Amino acid sequence: MSVLNRILWILIVSLILLPILSHAQEPLEYIENLPNLHYEGSDTYQDGKIIILFTQRNNEIKFINTKLYLRIVFVNRTVLPIEINYNSFSFDFIPECDVNSFDCNILFTPKALIDGYVLIESRLGSSPYREIIVSWNGIMHKKFNLRDNYQVITSLDSQKEFLITEIKNATTLGCRRFTVLNSNNSNSTINEEIETFSISKNITMYQHSSFSLTEGGFATIIFSVTKSNDLIKLTEIHIRFFKSNNDLALSKQYLLYSSISGKFLTIIGGCQNTFDGSGYTFFFSDNDGTNLSLNDYFQIHFLSSGAVTLIDNKAFDGYNPDIINYYTAEIVPLFYGGYIGYDRFKLENSSIIIFDDNINVKGILNRTFNLDVNGLKAHIIQKQSLIWFIDYNNNNYNWMINFYNLNSIDIADSRYIYQNLNIQGTFPNINENIQIPSLTSSNSLDFIINYNKPILLSNGNLTIYQYLNESIISRQSVSGISELCKLVNDTAVYIKIFFSTLHQINVKYGIRIDNDFVKTSLNEEPLFGISEGIWNFKTCKF
Repeated sequence: MSVLNRILWILIVSLILLPILSHAQEPLEYIENLPNLHYEGSDTYQDGKIIILFTQRNNEIKFINTKLYLRIVFVNRTVLPIEINYNSFSFDFIPECDVNSFDCNILFTPKALIDGYVLIESRLGSSPYREIIVSWNGIMHKKFNLRDNYQVITSLDSQKEFLITEIKNATTLGCRRFTVLNSNNSNSTINEEIETFSISKNITMYQHSSFSLTEGGFATIIFSVTKSNDLIKLTEIHIRFFKSNNDLALSKQYLLYSSISGKFLTIIGGCQNTFDGSGYTFFFSDNDGTNLSLNDYFQIHFLSSGAVTLIDNKAFDGYNPDIINYYTAEIVPLFYGGYIGYDRFKLENSSIIIFDDNINVKGILNRTFNLDVNGLKAHIIQKQSLIWFIDYNNNNYNWMINFYNLNSIDIADSRYIYQNLNIQGTFPNINENIQIPSLTSSNSLDFIINYNKPILLSNGNLTIYQYLNESIISRQSVSGISELCKLVNDTAVYIKIFFSTLHQINVKYGIRIDNDFVKTSLNEEPLFGISEGIWNFKTCKF
């Protein structure tokens, strides 16, 4: 492309790709009463809660004390302050630096786990030093010394499980699965299960990417290479599934792709769960290590059975590196489809880019942003289609969070309202008042869920709960394969609800639907459910 044509192309893109993000709601401002606060990092829980970590430092360098200050920002905009003193630990949580060292850059990073828990990492520069799991009451539960390639993945229901994976050495993948017991109790404990896996003693693992499964559990994509005399003979991509309710040792592994091109394969962005029952997608490139512009880009689509349904070796044919270099970009899948990303090697551009499902550029947000090691994904509130950034001056006592719409879906769309890509509507509607007739006329009524595709009933549960002050009480739970559920016209589920479940008038109730309550009839992929706090209704007299 000539210089003139390239300049013209950039001008056209600048005119077409207007910023598509706008302020979504009023900023949240919080005033602290602690001097010399230093912003360390942040992350976002799956339900939209935000966690921010501060320390106190002199001149933003030397620590004043040994305290970590966590701030949990709830969806209702209240803030929970938490204080942790790592001097009380029986081990060194931060690295020691030489007295005369000019390169002692100690950092802290929070990583959101499930509700009530956070992993905090101490780093020396870019290298992890220690990791701890603490609860929101300030109690430390676990400590680790993980490798710098480790990843933390939480289950989609954000209730009990999370997974830590790491490539421990050239031939071994390490997995730790954690299950919180009595999560709603102050005496909750964390059960830890540890396993290691190898593909073959002659195969070298060099990259992995872990993600959550719709039906529960996790999976890890593993990139490996086989060499002979330092020449690449075979490059492979495997996937290992860690299903819930199965021991880690019983996990199953499948081959997704293999290549004898003599090039390294590298994943681009994370693996996208489409959440519409069509399966999972990820992109990767191959490169011989000499010229990044000569990359070929591929797309793989597969199901939770491990079956590969698509390999596209012509992905990104129309991309232009003047906008973004996919090889050096962080690209994050979005819940309602598409991706968001930025070029890690072009931070001076301060551009965040919105992509469609095929990673074609849809729009650009030009604004200044500072990202810690958690990257862009830590600032995305997926189901609300929001992105947020913190504005903080370490010389002041206040910080502010600004929220922006991703505009990935119309807020009037039923998929946004139910935070589910497959639901068209329900009876009762959200926040509807339903009349409860006399028990002598009938002893039950049908609740209805209408889906936008043919489905099959599965073994997840639908649970009706009652709001009582600040807590909830479970009133009735029905499995998808129960005789109380009936499939109508392939796309609707009728659920028989007992009037005794709704025995009080003028009371607020809610309905939670587990993932895998239904499956698609096309490929029997589990479908996403409805989280707590979304499908609510009230009862009134007939």
